[in-house]
Amino acid sequence: MNYNYLIKSISTLCLSLIAFAGFAQQLPLNDLYYENRYLFNPANAGDQGALVGFLNHRRQWVGLEGAPVTNILSVHSPIGKGNIGLGGTLSSDRTDFFQRIAGNVTYSHRFNFSKNIVHSIAFGASVGFVDNKLNLSDAVVEDYSDVLLSSNAKNGTTFNVDFGLRYNIKGLELGFAIPQLFETQIRYESPGEDDRKFTLRRSMVGYLGYKFAIKEKWYIQPSVLLRNSAKAMQIDGNLNISYKDIIWLGATYRTSGGIIPSIGFKVANQFTLAYAYEFAGSSGISSRGNGTHEIMAGFRLTGNKKNEEQDRAIEDLKANQLAMVAQLDSLKAEQARLKESDATQNGRLDGHEQRIEKLEKDINDLNKKIENQKPAQIDTNQVKDMLKRMIKGEDGSYKAVELEKGYYVVIESFKELKRAEKAIDLWSKKSVKAIIVHNEKRGWYYVYSERFDALDPALKEMKKVRASGLQDKAWVHIYK
Repeated sequence: MNYNYLIKSISTLCLSLIAFAGFAQQLPLNDLYYENRYLFNPANAGDQGALVGFLNHRRQWVGLEGAPVTNILSVHSPIGKGNIGLGGTLSSDRTDFFQRIAGNVTYSHRFNFSKNIVHSIAFGASVGFVDNKLNLSDAVVEDYSDVLLSSNAKNGTTFNVDFGLRYNIKGLELGFAIPQLFETQIRYESPGEDDRKFTLRRSMVGYLGYKFAIKEKWYIQPSVLLRNSAKAMQIDGNLNISYKDIIWLGATYRTSGGIIPSIGFKVANQFTLAYAYEFAGSSGISSRGNGTHEIMAGFRLTGNKKNEEQDRAIEDLKANQLAMVAQLDSLKAEQARLKESDATQNGRLDGHEQRIEKLEKDINDLNKKIENQKPAQIDTNQVKDMLKRMIKGEDGSYKAVELEKGYYVVIESFKELKRAEKAIDLWSKKSVKAIIVHNEKRGWYYVYSERFDALDPALKEMKKVRASGLQDKAWVHIYK
């Protein structure tokens, strides 16, 4: 038997099998990427606001001997003020006689366009290694005594660089990555034979996703992921529905793949478990297997889980508040039109006034709910003895006095008094009269609007602040 021919044939068969498997031959394929987008884009390192780690295990085409098995360990975290992200991954792909081990470290940097809304662009780069090994020791042949079968493991290593960028505005994310940027080569050296080369082909990955609330505590997240490598293209269309970001259901349609349902949940906002099942295709190698299973386990280390939950609750309540204010304006505008018409509209006017009264009451109740959340960045009536208005004297020093009861618009918060002073000057240029309120226990300085005697003018001021483009999260604090 010509063993050189055998080796070449098996090598070709292995590499062909991996290539046929899709993009997993050089880029680890993943079905649960929506939960950890750092897996395909280094610009996402640190994007989750805390130290997070994920372990993904994927077993492809179960029941087919030698089918791909992939394991990926990834860890990443923001550093300092959160504009810098660091991370690292270690992955292993094994398909029959072929094994690929890769590792990298990542640096990302985010540039913010606004201090008050999520609007940023981030760049990231990963540097690491790729090690490929072709081992024919388990090859089935007629004569196992041949020395070539005990020395035919071929191994090669090269360096690798990935690059990515990400753009965010509120709930919209647009990402673009170029894995294996420089197309480095792995050389397999064989005594008495020509060197064989394996090239890391440059790929392109694009992502577009948007997350928004469909009702209180419920979110929907559609996304599209595009992979392009060596003139082959694969597109994923994904839709996730989640409740309070605690439990979610997802479905992905993958071209050349099929339907991939998934489910996941979080425990105490610190541990994540998720599962995806990819149905076997009707043709090709995948039709000979029993589908593909993927499991993901993750952890999240954060400083204050309670504050994070309160932040999410506050955001939900504020979104409802904004919708109510818009509805109130619409009713009042229609009421004004009815008053200008003839007296036959009196019955409709009475109905509008009742609806307006109810809506104003609902907004009042909603503000109380916001206050009762007691997050670290927002003061409440329950800590009103801690709230002091800061009045600047002629000598430039500040004096703390009692904060009067009334309606205020909470605009911004700062750790330093000087920054609050600068904010006051900025808002005055926007024709917003503001004061500084100090929480003596927590040490924060808040920029409030001047006091109002009723809810309606305070709501109008809140809308004015939000419309300025500088702060879209202002809200009314009813201080009693």
